Amino acid sequence: MTQTQEIKNALTGGKNCAQIVAETIANRLNIDSKPMLAATIGFGGGVSRQAMMCGACTGAVVALGFANDQSGKPAAEVRNLTYKQVKEMFAKFNEIYGSTTCKDLLQCDISTPEGFEIHRTGAHVDKCVGFIETAIDILDDMLKAE
Repeated sequence: MTQTQEIKNALTGGKNCAQIVAETIANRLNIDSKPMLAATIGFGGGVSRQAMMCGACTGAVVALGFANDQSGKPAAEVRNLTYKQVKEMFAKFNEIYGSTTCKDLLQCDISTPEGFEIHRTGAHVDKCVGFIETAIDILDDMLKAE
């Protein structure tokens, strides 16, 4: 099964964008993914279906924090590195898509009843798969470089 199909299956199976990004990175780094899944559960749909920050981006923030915390470096160094990487990740994502906001990316405000009905049809799935893959690719490159 391809990564694209795995992501699509996870999305249609009940995981949100943030969870999929964080879990994928955890698995690649041999970090327990259960805490990541719990930490990212509220970020789906642009932070609890408010159509704000894209879940793929918020999942990346959590994944970077967990990944950097494994380094054994002092807390201040982990924080500074994570801040730097998050800024870089957001800049790259924004360069590709022109936004990091769910409603801009989906061209649909899922925080409204009308937008949520469109969301319920699954019209967003293919777009979200792309956002998730992009976030994972950016993180893979960043973590290899560190």
